[in-house]
Amino acid sequence: MGGCIVIVGRDADTIAGELRSLLPPGPALSGPNVAALMQAFAQARAILEGDVAALQNEFCPGTSVLLLQDYQDLLGPDPAGRDVGSLTNDELRALLQARWTATGGARIADIVGMGTSYGIAVTVTEPEPAICGVAKCGAAKCSQHTLRFYWFCDLAEDNAGLRTQIELAAPADTIVLFRVNGEWV
Repeated sequence: MGGCIVIVGRDADTIAGELRSLLPPGPALSGPNVAALMQAFAQARAILEGDVAALQNEFCPGTSVLLLQDYQDLLGPDPAGRDVGSLTNDELRALLQARWTATGGARIADIVGMGTSYGIAVTVTEPEPAICGVAKCGAAKCSQHTLRFYWFCDLAEDNAGLRTQIELAAPADTIVLFRVNGEWV
């Protein structure tokens, strides 16, 4: 858990000692009745701190045990179908953590990084169409402005899961076309 705060529950005697140290000096608050009251408060606090410490692994799906099913219900089925079949709990945790922390994805650099995470080289070409006015050469001679909404993705090898992830991550108005080793897929 590098970089995270680790919660450690204290025992009741430590908490009671801390509570007693906060009392002002003198005989009025140092008797056995006050000590018994502080011990009772400390026991309840120790139970609370122990429960909080026990739940520290449940804060994210990557380490969750007790709430793993709740994270799965919250995130729903994976849009790419990666959660179909029998996954081990560790595989499910890794998948849910990736979905829980996924950000961005609509930039070409994100798509290239996505390919790297799959171990596949990806290049994305976003064509810049030549827009001509009717007075110069007419619409039939030039490309259309809608060509701006295409991505040509070249993949070093075919992977249906990666293609699905790229299509899901691409901007909504973008049509993604794939080539694997120069062949359109």
